Amino acid sequence: MRFLLTTAALLFSLPQSADQPYELKGEAPGMTLKQFKSNHKHADCLRRSAAVTNCHVYDGVSFAGVAAQTFRGCATPECAFQGIFAYFIDGRLVRLRYAIAFGSANKVIAALKSKYGEPAVSTATSAKWTNSVGYLSVLDSPGLESRPLDSYTDITSALNDDRQGKDIRLQFSTRGSTWI
Repeated sequence: MRFLLTTAALLFSLPQSADQPYELKGEAPGMTLKQFKSNHKHADCLRRSAAVTNCHVYDGVSFAGVAAQTFRGCATPECAFQGIFAYFIDGRLVRLRYAIAFGSANKVIAALKSKYGEPAVSTATSAKWTNSVGYLSVLDSPGLESRPLDSYTDITSALNDDRQGKDIRLQFSTRGSTWI
């Protein structure tokens, strides 16, 4: 009986997973809104509800040496689609997205392979890494033929949906689709 209790105690005390959220330029899901604002002094943050805050960083955004085509006060369409986008629930980052100049996926994927190894899934212009905590994805996102300035390369690190809690129903609108 003592052996069973000791074995059970050891099994339950072991960490369930050594996986961590995927980091993008020193930031990862799980960080606080306060930390994010400290890192990005000029972030435009909007509190959507008591639990939900979204932030957008326009100035000085780049990833893997590729700049975003955006700046504060920009009136062109690419500014709405490029920059850093951070989504917080109860003051904790759940999704971090960089959107940079379109056509950069291959360069970004090469840089992330050196840090995270081979992706679980990849195509010519996209890749996705996954673990038990979250995912990291890269893809070239072309705009409509009539709106080419809406094109960008998307780099996203997010927690898996089940890590956000079953009571949270959060919707982020992206080109008419919904991310929950």
